[in-house]
Amino acid sequence: SERSEGIPAPFLECGPGDSVQYLDFLTRLVRHGRIELFTLELDDELAAFAICSRDAGEYWVVANLASPRWLRYSPGTIANTAVAAQALDDPECRGVDWGVGVQRYKLSGAANADSSAWG
Repeated sequence: SERSEGIPAPFLECGPGDSVQYLDFLTRLVRHGRIELFTLELDDELAAFAICSRDAGEYWVVANLASPRWLRYSPGTIANTAVAAQALDDPECRGVDWGVGVQRYKLSGAANADSSAWG
């Protein structure tokens, strides 16, 4: 799918290493009302988060991280499950794009999910 207009192409490909551009990118998404933030707190600490942009009928995962302190509880998996659950509950959402790469969390679920399969 193609992303809608409003966010310049160079900002669509920047990541956390490009801090100034990345913050500008996130700010633009927030201003356009296109951000979903998922967080998991354990003992009043941020254990994991996922930032998603809603666009073109998909959730685009912009960033998701888990705190090393809480890894034994799989907080990243729990936050990512919240992203998938929200996508399934959103009648306008056609899917979740986790981005490029072969990280373990991207390989742990179905490539496509259809909400009608749940009943």
